[in-house]
Amino acid sequence: MFTGTQPSLHGYTISDAQKSVLIPDEINEQLQLQLESLGLDQETYRRLFSKPRSRNSTSNTAISTERESLHVLGTSVQGQTLRTDSNIENPIHFQIRVNEPIIKRSNLPPYQHVPFPIITTSRIFENEYIMVTRRYADFRWLYRQLQNNHWGKIIPVPPPLEILSDLRSVRRWMESMLHIIMNDSGLQNDKDFHMFLTCDNFEPNAKSREYVSKSGACDDNNDLSEIHISMIKLFGEEDGNKILKEGGIDGAYQNHNIISSFMNSVPKYSEPDEWFDKRLESISSLQIQLSELNKALKLASNQRDDVVSVINEFSIIINSLSDLEGTKQGSTLFHNYANIFENQRDFLKSYSDEERMLKIEYLEFYKYSLESMKAILNQRSKLGYFMTVVKADMSKSKILLEKQNVSTENTENAKSEKLIQLEQECHILERRYHILIEQWEQISSVIKEEVSKFNVEVANTFRANVADLLKSFINLQKENIDSFTTFQSSN
Repeated sequence: MFTGTQPSLHGYTISDAQKSVLIPDEINEQLQLQLESLGLDQETYRRLFSKPRSRNSTSNTAISTERESLHVLGTSVQGQTLRTDSNIENPIHFQIRVNEPIIKRSNLPPYQHVPFPIITTSRIFENEYIMVTRRYADFRWLYRQLQNNHWGKIIPVPPPLEILSDLRSVRRWMESMLHIIMNDSGLQNDKDFHMFLTCDNFEPNAKSREYVSKSGACDDNNDLSEIHISMIKLFGEEDGNKILKEGGIDGAYQNHNIISSFMNSVPKYSEPDEWFDKRLESISSLQIQLSELNKALKLASNQRDDVVSVINEFSIIINSLSDLEGTKQGSTLFHNYANIFENQRDFLKSYSDEERMLKIEYLEFYKYSLESMKAILNQRSKLGYFMTVVKADMSKSKILLEKQNVSTENTENAKSEKLIQLEQECHILERRYHILIEQWEQISSVIKEEVSKFNVEVANTFRANVADLLKSFINLQKENIDSFTTFQSSN
């Protein structure tokens, strides 16, 4: 969550993605400016960042399709090799910073394609200092890929489309998203997260990962609460691909023929645990309340801005009177009096900025994070729906199998090919059903734990944000009172 204390860093390395939006003649000059802002000279830069990204001679080899976990010693991440001396029992320590893109407005691409430089420092990688650039679409990919890899976990959300034109807010949002992931013990080891932080040739490798995992993470424009269940992850590669070729778990029910639809009505999933229904209701209610709170804060902020404008005009008028005053003492009095209102103006403006930070960068983040909570509830419902469909198919297959068995017994023939096929089908459906029950029960436990943890984190973060806001308000009020006291004692 945003706490208003996120660090900022304004240096980055120019990659191919950035060269497409930067004027070539400006590249060296801008790179030099970024090195200076980092406190680096070119020699130090070469020493830190010119080391090979991997022990392998080629840094952009195809991503391994094996399902090994990243924390296995010696496992390669695209472009980086994990250090073999790392202790997999301990949490990984990262330092991640997202920088504002240095791009002339005249060269600015569509906001979804603006490259944001990311600097990662971690001893988990052979090269401890890594610079890459990522676009908004890449952050969407990361959200969807982690959602696919970790069913039931609330994944921090990418920034909403509405704020993409505000590059500073987008930068802070992206950085907070990555900070939450890196501090989550269940997400920080994810191989796709590591690839996101380290891979130079990201776009084709992201597509490769999406293709292998069938996560649906690429080119995603759906609502953040909408989900996709990978058949490969659910049933394994062989059976998963078979299901996909058949049109999905419920492929037999998706025929638009009226007669077929009547004969094969889609089974309905009924939620057996009211806890999940209540969570969905509370999320919808909370989102409405947060929207109303945002409107109220925006109105108060706008009114305060109007007051700041009036005070500013008043201080200008008083200052002009000091110029007209004939005596030095009178002129000084007017000037000092004007200073009081200038201090009040600065006080109100500063507080308004702090409040705006809370509104935009915390409440908005919280509101959109609820979409991620909706998503995990939808994951469970989807698994429950699949479970209902497979159970219905299994019942139909068993009825057909019993009829075929009776027919075979009456004719005293050996097992027919149809009977063998029905037995195999029943076996496959039973296997799928048991997998679905296991996954459905498992995700139920994970969701309840995640929601409980999320509520505690939200409460703590909100308390910290309000405490910072009040502290800032008190300090600014003290400064305001001091200015009046000083004026009174000296005039």
